[in-house]
Amino acid sequence: MSFCMFQVLDKLRHFLCDNLQPERIIPWLQTKDVLSTDDCEYIRSFPTTKRKVDVLLDIVKSGKVDFLTHLLAIGINANLLGFFCI
Repeated sequence: MSFCMFQVLDKLRHFLCDNLQPERIIPWLQTKDVLSTDDCEYIRSFPTTKRKVDVLLDIVKSGKVDFLTHLLAIGINANLLGFFCI
């Protein structure tokens, strides 16, 4: 990911930690090959929703797949955005 996308994720981190539902977005990201099975198990091992999203963001920032593009695709489709957010 580019430096600009890192900045966007950092600025959105608190909003995403408060609003994303990892139980719903993790399987979707796995089908899009953004997360591996090991990543999913690691994220699910954390007890709180905020911590799960925080770890999810750390994983996708270290990965090669453009998570922000997938997140924007969700935002464009309002039906998916409502499904993945509180």
